[in-house]
Amino acid sequence: MRIKHGNLAGTSRCDVPARVERAEAMSNEPADDCAAGRGADGAARRPYRNRRRQSGLTLIECMVFIVVFFMLSGVAMTAFYFCWDGTHTTIAATDGIEAALYAGERWRADVRDASGTIHVEKTGSGETATIPEG
Repeated sequence: MRIKHGNLAGTSRCDVPARVERAEAMSNEPADDCAAGRGADGAARRPYRNRRRQSGLTLIECMVFIVVFFMLSGVAMTAFYFCWDGTHTTIAATDGIEAALYAGERWRADVRDASGTIHVEKTGSGETATIPEG
């Protein structure tokens, strides 16, 4: 019994399912070129049934993945710390704005609570405001 199979686009005649290979191995007829170690193009190949499925990674692939992982981690950490420093800069700026806001509120409260006329005097270093307390 001999099973014939078509050649799909992009595959050689040796790349067939294992059940077809077992059926050909059970036959008494001589096998085709694939069983003899030759592909459709005549190049020497190992028979399909002797090929093992190979899964996993080589050491080089692992090293490449590790290098890429650390490079991406480095970029991510750089971006994180850039944002972290920007956050601290923003917090410092808002603390200054908050201090100026509280100073302005205290100034307005002092002006509202003044018991008399507010006097402004010019000095060598700027202006001085005198607020009489009541």
